[in-house]
Amino acid sequence: SDGSHTSTAGSATPTDDIPTPSHSPTSSNSPPAPTPSDEFPTPTAGSPTGEASTPSDSFTPSNCPPTPTPSQNPPTNDLPTPTVTEEPSDCDAVCCNKNDGISHIFEGNCQKFIVCVGGKEIVLTCSNNLQYNSATGECDYPDNVDCPWPQPPPSGPSAGPSGTHCENGSRCVGQRDGTSFTNESSECSSDYVVCQCECEVKRSCSSPLMFNAKLGVCDWPTSFGC
Repeated sequence: SDGSHTSTAGSATPTDDIPTPSHSPTSSNSPPAPTPSDEFPTPTAGSPTGEASTPSDSFTPSNCPPTPTPSQNPPTNDLPTPTVTEEPSDCDAVCCNKNDGISHIFEGNCQKFIVCVGGKEIVLTCSNNLQYNSATGECDYPDNVDCPWPQPPPSGPSAGPSGTHCENGSRCVGQRDGTSFTNESSECSSDYVVCQCECEVKRSCSSPLMFNAKLGVCDWPTSFGC
């Protein structure tokens, strides 16, 4: 033997690896350690975040009824046409909507004429066989009237212009025939006179009418303050 010692069995053999240290003992009741993650956890609903939430475009509460959708076609049923009932007229045909004092010839008789008073027809007769002249609205000689109907011949003592002269001082002196005046005793009277040949011919309005000197016709007393 050269004196060197040879290692015996059971001696430790060195190795290049470093033994891996074991983990520290843990309690069997502890939860496992969390695994690190590169991403932030996603917040649950209702959790505060760093960003503002985006509002919803529409919101319909569950307790509200749905909004009705308008129809594109309007209803076709037309409204009923109201029935207009005309009130019965309270005026005579010739004098409806005519001013008081308007006169018209009487149909079929040129010696008579109609005067409108309050929408009513008042029939008057020209004195002394005179005829109503539509052009002047007055009683006139038959020769001056173009009467479309045949008339009876004049009769009686007062027929036509007799040429009889009246007493001077009469209101009809110088007046044309047919001119009328009220009774001298009162302005509110049914009596009046009509001039004929410069004579006063007495006439009288039918009751309850009175002579209206302003219009020269028989009229309702209330129409001219009587």
